[in-house]
Amino acid sequence: MRRHHRRVESFLCETEVQDRLKFWILKILLELDGLRRFCDIDGYISNHTILHFLDLEGVESSGRGVNPQELLRALREKYQKMQDLKIGGNKALEDNLAKLKSFFHLSKNEVKILEFLLCLKQYKILDEAMDLLPREQNLPNLITNFSRLLEISRSEVETIFSPRSTLCKTAIIEIDRYGEIEISDKRFVFKMFGKISKIEELFEAIIKPCSKSELTLKDYNHIQEDVSNIYNYLKNALSKKIEGVNILLYGKAGTGKTELVKTLAQTLKASLYEVSYTDEDGDFIEGRSRMGAYRIAQNLLRGKKLLMYDEAEDIFYGDERFLQKGKAWINRSLECNKIPTFWITNKISKIDEAIIRRFDYILELPIPPKSKRKELLQKYCSKLIDRNIIEDISFNEKISPALVQRASRLVEISNTKNSSKLFAKYIDNSLQAMGYKREKISSNLPQSYDLRFINADIDANSILKGLHQNPNARICLYGVAGSGKSAYGRYLAQSLNLPCILKKGSDLLDKYVGGTEQNIAQAFEEAKANNAVLIFDEVDSFLQDRSGAVRNWEITQVNEMLVQMESFDGIFIATTNLINNLDKASLRRFDLKAEFKYLKSSQVWGLFSKECEILGLKVDKSLKEKVEALSNISAGDFATITRQARFSPIIDGLDFYQRLLKKAKIKNQEESKTIGFASNF
Repeated sequence: MRRHHRRVESFLCETEVQDRLKFWILKILLELDGLRRFCDIDGYISNHTILHFLDLEGVESSGRGVNPQELLRALREKYQKMQDLKIGGNKALEDNLAKLKSFFHLSKNEVKILEFLLCLKQYKILDEAMDLLPREQNLPNLITNFSRLLEISRSEVETIFSPRSTLCKTAIIEIDRYGEIEISDKRFVFKMFGKISKIEELFEAIIKPCSKSELTLKDYNHIQEDVSNIYNYLKNALSKKIEGVNILLYGKAGTGKTELVKTLAQTLKASLYEVSYTDEDGDFIEGRSRMGAYRIAQNLLRGKKLLMYDEAEDIFYGDERFLQKGKAWINRSLECNKIPTFWITNKISKIDEAIIRRFDYILELPIPPKSKRKELLQKYCSKLIDRNIIEDISFNEKISPALVQRASRLVEISNTKNSSKLFAKYIDNSLQAMGYKREKISSNLPQSYDLRFINADIDANSILKGLHQNPNARICLYGVAGSGKSAYGRYLAQSLNLPCILKKGSDLLDKYVGGTEQNIAQAFEEAKANNAVLIFDEVDSFLQDRSGAVRNWEITQVNEMLVQMESFDGIFIATTNLINNLDKASLRRFDLKAEFKYLKSSQVWGLFSKECEILGLKVDKSLKEKVEALSNISAGDFATITRQARFSPIIDGLDFYQRLLKKAKIKNQEESKTIGFASNF
């Protein structure tokens, strides 16, 4: 047997159990041939602690040696006397064993074996005595030793140690083919030697009742069909006591998987328990031990109960050695469990297909769409934060229900006057730690926005009218930077009274293989869920011509884009400054391609006049000729200068013109450099 160093380091034990331990030890020495390793032919004693525990110090001679014949005589004499005694045991242990026997319908000999195993784990002196057994430790020898030690037939011990026995099926004990025997829960041993009022107390460290959720099923109406299917299935399964009911929930961390399970249980009026992933000391429980706890729960829980196995990664793709041994067992467990079980994990990509097929219902929980995020924030946080923060935070798809819940808790406990600021700060810091940033609302257009100041080869108004009649289009807007491509996309969304989701290349590109494709798919999924206009800015970042691709992921990114574009039943707008770099096949997928150019002279003067009016500057008409003479001016140039005015006020119209002139000169210089570079080839 293996040594378990976390046990009591002394052989001292309760008086009431000492005689039983002594009897077992004497039997190990005399009937199981433990004496050979305890005392050799020269009288050398290998374990003086056992000698003292058996009250045989008087047998010792000088030094460390004893007279072997004298020792044998003394051992036999003590053993004979103890056989005639009525030997008692630990009263609390006996009471708890009686409770276990009644609850799990254990046989008399199963209780007998369990009592010995518990004492073996509790008392080091007994463990040291078992280490004296001479035979190689394996399952056949283990069966033989227990049969002789506890006076149970070998065939019955073999049955008790088999997977089909009640003791093993409940996972109170675990035995491997090498004869190693364990008790699943380390706290179980400790509790068995103490007073308990009900059987559940023995396993409360590994099987815990779940807390209540503040949510309702209406909070999950963005996945209403799936939730309704699961609810109806569980309702009937519970009433008919159907076995083998298993539901797999997966998705990004914080999407509300655990809360959904709690909400379903509350709605069904069923008690929900979870298989703990940490013990009472806060230490993580390994996958093998958690599966033991799961098996105990399946036998412990009775009546209208549900079980939740969160953080299921540890058994589905954790320790490879455990997976190889336990895959078939996991499959069987998913087919005959008595208590309906929810299995929760963040990813399923590494789960074996043979295991996935065993689940009755599989659901990926997405991050709620913007409308639902806003609804949840208004429902649960309206008293904590102001409307502007709610609108701003709900815009970001990276903000999960769990993140909002923790932010709310922080604000409530802090009891600060600046609750909105604290809430937003927590969200920003958390997203930054996860490698994201809080996206600001981008659907608002500049005050000066006007279709008259767009220089494009399309009729901007007629496009809007067409989309009113048929809101399904794939549009590519290309041209010079700052010419109003993204702004026009936001204008269309605003005019159609639709939400706008704008993604830049930096929002979608991911450093991990497959990450960009996943982000692209999620963006289209979010737009679909929100019935939103989807805008991809800087689409050339991940839609480059595949003919020049040198890496596989460069091709898969484009493929994912094409698949999503074709299947999207909404308005998708892609913008780029580099249309010649786009994949040729992707260009054919667009229903409309429109070029945006620098403003015409008359448009420059018109926008100049409007911005001066907004800024409260007098429009100096003497500047008209100079302003109209400016070249390579875009609406974006005006936006940059008006932002400058927040920290560097514009004095008058002339100052405004001079700033525009400076921008035009820089652009002209850059353009001449490009032409000069090209002429060298």
